[in-house]
Amino acid sequence: SGQLSAFGYAITEEPEGADLWLINTCTVKNPSQSAMSTLISKCKTANKPLVVAGCVPQGSRDLKELEGISIIGVQQIDRVVEVVEETLKGHEVRLLSRKTLPSLDLPKVRKNKFIEILPINVGCLGACTYCKTKHARGHLGSYSIDSLVDRVKIVVSEGVREIWLSSEDTGAYGRDIGTNLPNLLNAIVAELPADRSTMLRIGMTNPPFILEHLNEIASVLRHPCVYTFLHVPVQSGSDAVLK
Repeated sequence: SGQLSAFGYAITEEPEGADLWLINTCTVKNPSQSAMSTLISKCKTANKPLVVAGCVPQGSRDLKELEGISIIGVQQIDRVVEVVEETLKGHEVRLLSRKTLPSLDLPKVRKNKFIEILPINVGCLGACTYCKTKHARGHLGSYSIDSLVDRVKIVVSEGVREIWLSSEDTGAYGRDIGTNLPNLLNAIVAELPADRSTMLRIGMTNPPFILEHLNEIASVLRHPCVYTFLHVPVQSGSDAVLK
C-alpha cells in the first residue's frame, strides 16, 4: 500500500467504496486460503476490479478462483502500481516470474509506525513434504549485509522503536551468499542506539541451521538492544516428512 500511496492512490478499509480491491494472500495455513476465496467471491459479486498478490498466486497460479483475475507474485511487489493501473484499465495481468529480490527501500505504510518489519531473506533450503510455502517462496535468496545495515540506519533515523527481522528461515540467512546470521546480527546491533531506543527482534528460524550457530546467537541475545526471544517451530516429529 505504501507504493500505491506514493503514487497518489488513496487507501481505504471500506471495500464498498473502493475502485479496486487488492488482496494479499498467505499459503501457510488452509484458513488463509479459504479467506482469500471468500474475498474473491465478494469482490466478483460487487463487480470490482481485483488484484490478488502474495504466496497463493505464486504457488498455485492455476487455481480456479484465480481465473480471469490479475495476480502478482511475492518477488514482483515493486511492480504493484503497474499491475493496479493496468487492471483499472480492464486488463488482466499475471506477473509471477522474477529472479531478483525486491528493493528494501520500497515505500511502505506501517500498521505501527514504530515497528519496521525487515525481510533478510526469502525462500528456504528445506523440502518438507507438507509445506506449500516452498512452492511460493522458492529457494533461498538473501539480501546482502550492507543493504540490510543501510536499511537499519534509515529506520533508526526515522524513529522506529523496534526492528523485526522476518524470513521463512532466519537461521539459513546468508548460506547462498557466503555469510551467516551471526555476521548479520552483529553488524545490525553495532548500529543500534546505546540507549535502547531501538530494539531488535529475531524472526522465525527452523532448527537445523540455527543449531550451527548456537553460541554466537546466544551472545547476540545477551545484547541489551536485542529481545531474548526465538521462534523455533518443531514443524514435525517425523524425519521422513522433514526430508
